[in-house]
Amino acid sequence: MKKTAGMAGMFLALVVGARAAIVGGDVIAIDFGATAPAVANWNQISTSTLSIGDLPRLSDGAFTGVGVSVTLTGTNGDYVNNAAPGTGLGSTDESIYADHLAANNLSGSDLITVVYTGLDDSLSYTLTGGMARSGNTAPFEQTYTVGGIDYDYTGDSGVDAYAEYTGLSSSGGVLTFTVSDYTDTDLASISQMTLTAVEKLTDFWTIALDFGDTPPANHFNDISANGTYSSLVRLSDGSSVTGISVKVTGPSFYKSDGPNDSLSGLSTDYDVSNVTDWAGDGDTWTVMFYGLDDSLLYDIEGVIGGFTNNANTDYTFLQAGTLTNLFNPATASADPRIARIEGVRSFGGVLEIAAKPGTVYPFLSALTLTTVEGSTNDVIVVPNIVDITVGSASNVALNLEHAGTNYVVQRSDDLQRFSAIDFDVHGTSGDTVRIEGGENVDADGDGSGFFRLSRRPNFVIILADDQGYQDLGCFGSPDILTPRIDTMASEGMRFTGFYAQTVCGPSRDALMTGCYPLRTATPDARSVVHCRLAHTEVTLAEILKEVGYTTAAFGKWDLGGHSQTAYDPDYLPLAQGFDYFLGTSGSNDSTVNIIENTTRIETGADMGGLTERYTDAAISFIQKNKERPFFVYLAHTMPHVDLAVSDDFAGTSAGGLYGDVIEELDYNVGRIHDAVEELGLDDNTYVIYTSDNGPWYLGNSSSHVGEYGSVAEAEAMGGSALPLRGDKVTSWEGGFRVPCIMRAPGRIPAGTVCDEIASTQDLMPSLAKLAGATVPSDRVIDGVDITSLMHGVSGATGSREAFYYYVRNDLHAVRVGKWKLHVARDADSTWARYYRDGDWFDIPSPMLFDLEADIGETNDVSTLYPDVVSNLLEYIEFARTDIGDGDLVGENAR
Repeated sequence: MKKTAGMAGMFLALVVGARAAIVGGDVIAIDFGATAPAVANWNQISTSTLSIGDLPRLSDGAFTGVGVSVTLTGTNGDYVNNAAPGTGLGSTDESIYADHLAANNLSGSDLITVVYTGLDDSLSYTLTGGMARSGNTAPFEQTYTVGGIDYDYTGDSGVDAYAEYTGLSSSGGVLTFTVSDYTDTDLASISQMTLTAVEKLTDFWTIALDFGDTPPANHFNDISANGTYSSLVRLSDGSSVTGISVKVTGPSFYKSDGPNDSLSGLSTDYDVSNVTDWAGDGDTWTVMFYGLDDSLLYDIEGVIGGFTNNANTDYTFLQAGTLTNLFNPATASADPRIARIEGVRSFGGVLEIAAKPGTVYPFLSALTLTTVEGSTNDVIVVPNIVDITVGSASNVALNLEHAGTNYVVQRSDDLQRFSAIDFDVHGTSGDTVRIEGGENVDADGDGSGFFRLSRRPNFVIILADDQGYQDLGCFGSPDILTPRIDTMASEGMRFTGFYAQTVCGPSRDALMTGCYPLRTATPDARSVVHCRLAHTEVTLAEILKEVGYTTAAFGKWDLGGHSQTAYDPDYLPLAQGFDYFLGTSGSNDSTVNIIENTTRIETGADMGGLTERYTDAAISFIQKNKERPFFVYLAHTMPHVDLAVSDDFAGTSAGGLYGDVIEELDYNVGRIHDAVEELGLDDNTYVIYTSDNGPWYLGNSSSHVGEYGSVAEAEAMGGSALPLRGDKVTSWEGGFRVPCIMRAPGRIPAGTVCDEIASTQDLMPSLAKLAGATVPSDRVIDGVDITSLMHGVSGATGSREAFYYYVRNDLHAVRVGKWKLHVARDADSTWARYYRDGDWFDIPSPMLFDLEADIGETNDVSTLYPDVVSNLLEYIEFARTDIGDGDLVGENAR
């Protein structure tokens, strides 16, 4: 395919049209030439009738109010019966006529212009037109153009040459189609065309990808080796498709030395010029689309540029989820080979498409994704799904790779909010799940039940201790390098409004229970600073164990008493749902003793080796449990003071000792990712990185200043919460808001950012849902399901209505939307030494901050918005009554 020069000016002509009476579903068919068509209701255009003011529909002959006019340059002529009738217009084509209308002066440019008027701009149009050439081997070279998209046809063979354009829009009721000669020695001619009106989608588009180093000549998106594209354009006009991104992964790319230049066999509305590149070699090629609309359907078309000299291209498959189509023809060919998959849905905005080898290597030259109209019973393509059952049809049996207990079956009526259902395992090998009629298949009887079956995902939560909001490269650190965590963010989602608690123990309590720590505090143990987690609480680990997970905790526990020496074995992780524990009972304020399960195995451990040691143990656990779903809770001791780092990282950071510690954490986060990927678990594992609270500020602590020698040295032992105000133990944003990155290839869209309010409390109900587990229903759980946010579901918003800031046992503030209200209170001197100058003071009346406009909480706007203050005070009163405040025990506190 080649896009000819001098084509500008043959594009869309804008003319105000007549009345618009055409409706969705109408088909108008035109036959060009002197011989009247035999099929009823075709409109005939010849040299004597180049304009028709009111065209009838093909279906019933009723007039539509749409008109057409044709103009020609050069010598006008009707060419009759110079070829046998052929076929090419699909369901509307009962008889393709061999005669045609032509413009031909043999020495200059020829042009046929067909202008439709009276169209309805609210509709979309599919236009198919071209030449019937069966049996005619004369040279044929010409170009069709509509909406800025060209189809170029060149060749000598008697092949019908038709172009199909979908998703066209009229302007002012007008749509223009042109036929031009390819060179001055050719003619411009056309046999037949149809125009079909369809109800326009709210956002109809085709995204076209071209693989390789040679840029395409039109609006194809040029993808080279392992590219990630966050801004894609539509094929039709090059305008941006908002929010859609794509990531391509594969072993290697080739260029300019194999496929020919012609992709004339494509059926959809695009034209690749000079497609001489292709992706290939090695194993599977994967194209991941993110940010799609789950309410739409998508047609997929893959292309391998035609070439005959490489047997490695035999039997390449195009696959989306469990749907597979073989490139046709299956063997190497001079013609382009095409594979199509129609009517698939994304899930969570994600659609995974793969080119897979049938014999040796898979190849892919071009790929398009086109939105089409949806219906209630279409296949949903969910990444990493074993199989999918849809609708209220008969019983369906699904084959599994492993035992049924490793899988979760979920159902939904709205494509997004899936919930787990019970299922039975059948078969002698225990590898078949049968979803059987009635309640499971169609609970509400509307015929639109959707099911997905997947292996239960693995979870790895990596929790840093006292790491500040700014202490990662992807969160703006000016001097600390975190390339592995930054990569994690580029391959996953970065949460900018993610909250923990402001102190270590309560933060771990909230993560494990999904609750505010004051809610779980027992009446006889109201202090939640260094709490013991009651055995009556249900933890995330216990919930996951109920559905077959193996669980392990590594590092700092801090939920069984804070002491390194006087710990209670009955309050360690094995009593809270974990199968294995290697770590320490509390913080590393002066020393660390290592406990395995419930036994102390080492005293005074080398703190500089803890980060690597915990990571080694976590990787070993993952390796041993790769065949079953697992939950790893890796709670690092660092960067809580005393800071310590291994020799390999000492003095390597521009951020001092603190920077060394963070960079070692980053390296070991990368080791976790590498291990998961090497074990083939990458596409079924959620990895979450966050911190338990904001950073220490030690510049006003006389003991720390004395220990480190100066205020500056003491300050350097803590991180940065900028641009937030405050630090650990405060109720300013810097104490509670923490960095958070989540990565799950094929599930969490790559390179995305979520600004919605979320919290460590939300991890328990969210991971439970992903695992097909159930949270307790006999108690209040403060966490909310954020899986729609995690998966980038289009239009998803946070379901958390309010977030409450508790410092020790006292309620200090509330956030609702962009508003944060600090309640009136006296300055609490308990932790004053850890406040910066200007952050610790009496608050005689409520202070209101707009966190969207003032993330640093510098401008109190309470006097400007008294109604907002009044509303937020109602939330405060609710929390006091429900959760508690100070000595007040909440109604729904444990």
